[in-house]
Formats: sequence, C-alpha cells, structure tokens
Amino acid sequence: MNSFLFSQPSHKRISPIARRLAWLLGIFVFSFGAVALRNHLAPDIFTDEIVYTRAALRVAGEGALVWDSGVPFLVHPPLYFLLAGLYNGLTNASHITTYSPGDIFASVYHTRLLNAVFAGLSALLLFAFSRRLAASQGVSSSRQLLWIGLSSVLLFAIDPFGVRINRRAMLETLAALLTLLGMLLYWISITRRSRSAEGSQLSPWALLSGLALGASLLAKELSFIHLFALLLFAAWEFIQALPGLFKATSGWRRWLLPLRSAAVLNGVIAVGLAGLTYLIYPLWAYSTGRWDIYIEEKGLGFLRMLGRVQLTGWNREGISFFSLFLQRLVDYGTTYLLLALGGAAALWLAILGLRHGQARRAQRFLAAWGLVIYPFFAFLMLFGSGNDQFFYYLLGPAVLLAVAAAFNARHLAQSALQQAQPSPSRLSEQQALERLLAGKRKPPATAQALRSSVLRLDWRAWLGRGEAALLRLARFAPLLLLLMLPFNLFKWVDKYLLSQDNGYAQLAEFVRANLPPDAAINATGDPIKFAYFFPERPVYALAQPTHAQAAGVQYFALAPKDVALRYGRITPELATWIIANGEQLFAYQSDSYGELYLLRVAPQTASAANIDPPPPFERRFQVAQAGYVDSLIAMLLLWVTAWLVMAGFVVYTRRKRDEVLDTVSSNSSL
Repeated sequence: MNSFLFSQPSHKRISPIARRLAWLLGIFVFSFGAVALRNHLAPDIFTDEIVYTRAALRVAGEGALVWDSGVPFLVHPPLYFLLAGLYNGLTNASHITTYSPGDIFASVYHTRLLNAVFAGLSALLLFAFSRRLAASQGVSSSRQLLWIGLSSVLLFAIDPFGVRINRRAMLETLAALLTLLGMLLYWISITRRSRSAEGSQLSPWALLSGLALGASLLAKELSFIHLFALLLFAAWEFIQALPGLFKATSGWRRWLLPLRSAAVLNGVIAVGLAGLTYLIYPLWAYSTGRWDIYIEEKGLGFLRMLGRVQLTGWNREGISFFSLFLQRLVDYGTTYLLLALGGAAALWLAILGLRHGQARRAQRFLAAWGLVIYPFFAFLMLFGSGNDQFFYYLLGPAVLLAVAAAFNARHLAQSALQQAQPSPSRLSEQQALERLLAGKRKPPATAQALRSSVLRLDWRAWLGRGEAALLRLARFAPLLLLLMLPFNLFKWVDKYLLSQDNGYAQLAEFVRANLPPDAAINATGDPIKFAYFFPERPVYALAQPTHAQAAGVQYFALAPKDVALRYGRITPELATWIIANGEQLFAYQSDSYGELYLLRVAPQTASAANIDPPPPFERRFQVAQAGYVDSLIAMLLLWVTAWLVMAGFVVYTRRKRDEVLDTVSSNSSL
C-alpha cells in the first residue's frame, strides 16, 4: 500500500507573525461583516446619508465639494467627502451621476460599504489600544492580553447603537476612527522610547498622532474635544513630574524637567500639529473666495453647540429629551449601560491614577479622556443641539474605560487575596478574605461570632461582609461586563439578519408602479430626501390642510414619528386631516421611522379659495460655482508628506544615537 497513507503528518508551528495577522484579519472581517451584511435592507435611508453621498459623488464626478445647486459645501469639513469621492471613483460605480439624482438608494448603499471598512478598522484599533493599555498596567500574560483585546472588539462590533451608526454613510464613523488612531499613536509616543531619548525628546509617534487628530478635525469639527483631553492629561503629567524638580541639581535647567516629560512635550506637539492641520480647511475656503460662507456656517455650528439655535436634536421645542431616552431603552439599553459604566470607570480610574508611578499612567490617561468628553457630550445632549449620532463619539472611549476598569478590579481583587494568603500554607478563600479584612476593621473571626455581632447590629461586621462580597464580585468584573453581549447579539440578528427596515425604498417602488407619472406628493419629514426619491414628480412640503387643497395635492406620505418629533414642516393638524380624509394606499412598519403610510385625499377645493400655497420643492443640479478640491488635495498631500519626512528624520537621528550608545557600551565592556 502507498506509504503516504502511513506517513506521519508534519505539524509546522504557525509563526507568531502569521498568528497575529490571522487574528487581525478575523477581527476585521467580523466587524466589517456586522456592518456590511444586508446593509441595503437595514437601517432605512437617512436624509444626511443622501446629502453626504451626493456631495461625495460631486467630488468623484466633478472634482468639487458642492451642493447639487453648485454652491460650495462648507457645513462640514471635507475629508469624508474626499475619501468617499475617491472610493466611488475607484470602484467605478455605475450609479454615479453628477447633475441628476440617479438611483439614490444604490448610491447610498454603495457608500455605506466604505463606512463598514472604517468600522472594521476601528475594531482593530480598539483591539490594539486596549492591549497596550493593559500591558502598561503590568498585564504580561499573552492569553489575558488577547482576552482583553477581544472583549473590547466584541463590545464595540455588535453594540446596537454603534452598529446602527456604522451601517450608515455618516461622518461620525470616520471621525471616531481617526480620533482613536490619534490617541493610540500618542499613547505609543509616551510608552515606546529609545534608550537615548530617556523620555525627554520628541517622539515621531507624536507627529503621526498630531496628523491623525488633525484628520479627525477635518472629518468633523466636534472631534476637537479630544484635544482638550490630551491637554488635561499632559497637565496631569506635568504635575506628576513636579516632585522631580526639587530632587534635581540646582540651576535653571531643573525648571525645564516637567516640560521635558514625554507626556507633556508630545501632548503639546500633537495638539498643536492637529490644530495646524485643520487650518488647511479654512485656508482653502479663503483661497476659493468663500470665506463668508465658511464663517456663517461655523458660526451657526457654534451657536447650535451652545444650544442658542435648535434646528435638530433632542432639545427642540416640543421635544422631550427624557421621553425619547426612555423610548429607546428597549433598543439601546446595553449601549446606555456601557456608556454609564464608562463614565463611572473614568471617576474610579481617576482615583487610582492619583498615585505615582508608571503603572498608574494608563489610568490617568483614560481618566483624563473620560473626564473631558463625558461632561461635554452631556451638555450637548441636555442643553445643546444634541443629535443621536453624538453618542457614538463616546462609544470607543467608553469601551476602553469599561474594559480597563473591569480588569483593574479583577487585578486588585486577586492581589488582595494573594496578599492575605500566606505561603506555603493554603487558606481557603473565606479565610483569606477574613485575614485581609482583619487588619482593617477586625470583623469576627468565626461564623458564630459573626452571627452574634449581627444580632448586636455591629456595623463593622456588616462592612466586612460587604467588602468581602465586593472582592469576590470584582474578580468576575470582566465577565459581568460581557453579560450584555447576548442581548447585543440578539438585537443584531433580529434587526439586521432576519428583518427588513427599508420602508422608503419600498414606498418609492410602490409610487413608481402605481401612481400617475405627474402626480405630486406631499412629503412628511424632510422634503430633501423625497426630492431624491421621486426626481421626476413634484414634491411639496405643505404644512396646512388649506395649502394642500389649494395646491391640488392628493397623495401624502405620512410618518407619524416625523410629526411627533417635528421633522419637516408638516403639522399635527395636517396629519390629523390626512388620516381623517385619506384612503390608505401603502403601509409599512419601519424600525427606523415607525409607521410609514401613503394616503390619497380626494380634492376639496371649496375651503381653499383665495389661498396661495407654497411652491413645490425646488431641485437644482448645476455646475459648481466654486469649491474645486484640486488645491485642497495638493495642500493636504504636501502637508502630510512634510511631516512624514520630519517623523522619518526623527527616527533616523534617534537610531544614530542608539548606535553611538551601543558602540560606547561595547568599547567600555572590552
């Protein structure tokens, strides 16, 4: 018989690099798939997705960042639209149309895949970030580091709210990705230093961090708050370095010691470079002659952030923030729990981080991050023009904070038990706990004494039992944190694997198949999206029944959720009139928008005499008047190239110094 059948298989060990690449690829595919799978069926299309996708398509087809009217698009920074335009151009999407809406559904669904890539990269960054933070706190077990990294990935990749945002062509996914990248690079800059630097020289990683944080500002300006978190941490590290000032030798040089701290120097450099990177955007607006539009848009954005102007969000007149919050607990309960745990973790890690030492630096870093962003976004949601997607900026930091706090609690509990347990004798867990607590509050040593003290209402015994229970519970903190994963997985399967949430796509198909080609439709909510849904027919945004009668509109799209949340111009009076007088032609239960109807109301012209109704929604697809991005792309490429060369030069000089140190060390040993 063939000897091959009896030959022993040769088992070659997988190299560490191949194993690591396999893990990274698996994490990316898992996170990408959770966002990309069936993304054309859920969630339903959102107005901002249409606007952003059209801006990106104009970049791809015309090389200009403009509205479809040809006016420069300066509401948001340009980076997302440049990348989305490049993506659409490289993929040669057949739906790209420059001066017509084309198939807006296909365009948005195609662009959503780019956001799925961003989500996959964010998961990789969280995996690497959480591992590095844990390693900085003394975790050396590769198995435990892997468990920490995977916990972060799982909490992020299938979080109900995170998945919903990532499955849309929105700016937040890219902005949060670049923020995570910038913060991770900064953390590397203060924990990975050469021998010659001794923590006192500029790290090339700080330059890359500044570029990444600047890119996050160019994706969405709201990312600026993370720069303040870096500055707070740098100030904290400056204070931590002050005791060394008095131990140094006399002279003016000792006063520079705190400033030469790696955390302080690299933090200031990263923040400064991020700000300079963002300046490319207003300089481009000024050079293209649209400085007035830039100032107007950014001024309005600032007023909205302060809550002086309420155009969207949970704080508009007639909207109850807390009622909306309670309504969404069913869908996003675990997200809110994770965000709450992240905020509590920031406070707890701040207390731990007050101690000196390198092992506490990671706790101070995370605490500073959380103590800045949580109050800021809480203000936006409670008083400013807060929108749902703003919660997404907290998701990544909340994952890092919650995971770090959970594993810190586990580590502290295990350390406490080990210290209480003498060697070589092996005490039981209960005995170890009793011995540990005996040095603090001296609880009764025996169960009988404990029972008698309880009968005497001895408060020390109650405290002792409570601390023992907390120590036992703290060892399982990571598992308690992951208990929310089954709910998250159930919600993902239910919403994105088994269900459909594409009511507007089905409405558009029904209208094309069943309504006369010239029949007008009155939009519920934002009329912009209806103008793209039905490009060949008149679209109105009428608010009163008399206006609808005077305009002769018979077909009404109606979403009660839009009416309740005051989206668009439609009033409750018009909605009531439509339901009372209309014949239902189409109905769909949408997860994103609730009930969605199309109704026909027979003409009633008598009560609309002498009424001048508003005109239909105006569509304009014009050539760009300004805003061509050639100069912007050139400025960005030159800027990034210059600082990459600078980073390479820093690496080269540091390696040269290391070589000199190695030569001196080898000569001295001889």
